[in-house]
Amino acid sequence: MALGWPYPERIVDLYCEFRVETNGTMPAHGNSLIGALLHYGLPAMGAEDKAAMRDLILRGGQWDGSERAAILAYCGEDVLAVARLMPAMLPAITSSSQRLGWALLRGCYMAAVARMEWNGVPIDVPTLECLTEFWPDIADRLIEEVDRDFNVYDGRSFRSERFAQYLTRNGHCLPGASVWRK
Repeated sequence: MALGWPYPERIVDLYCEFRVETNGTMPAHGNSLIGALLHYGLPAMGAEDKAAMRDLILRGGQWDGSERAAILAYCGEDVLAVARLMPAMLPAITSSSQRLGWALLRGCYMAAVARMEWNGVPIDVPTLECLTEFWPDIADRLIEEVDRDFNVYDGRSFRSERFAQYLTRNGHCLPGASVWRK
């Protein structure tokens, strides 16, 4: 989109297809590109290296020549990684015309999402300004009305201890059991 290139006629998004392939499970190495590559026994960039490159990119600003070269190599490695992954995933994607049709539909959807993200979310500016101006009053009234039945707020601050007490008091968890999972 940044270069003004037309979209391909047909798109298969391997992230979506990997999620379909592993639906209902938690892949050992996660759902990322690295996770998919490792799932299929393919070579992948180390997670630490990938995180370091992402941090460099997200830092933004002016990159020196070596940083720009590293970013370009990182992006190129992702392209090569997808090229390695496609042959491993293709047999499942093309196992039936129905499965392929669904994959192409998901690809169209991802193209539409990319367009939406590129364009941004349309905002009704006058309504947003009104909400922003009156948000403290709106929040206070909502908390007052909703918290009447729960008593989990102290002013505008949500209190997890009060929420845990509410859950225990109403039989939603065992006394002494931890309410929060880490």
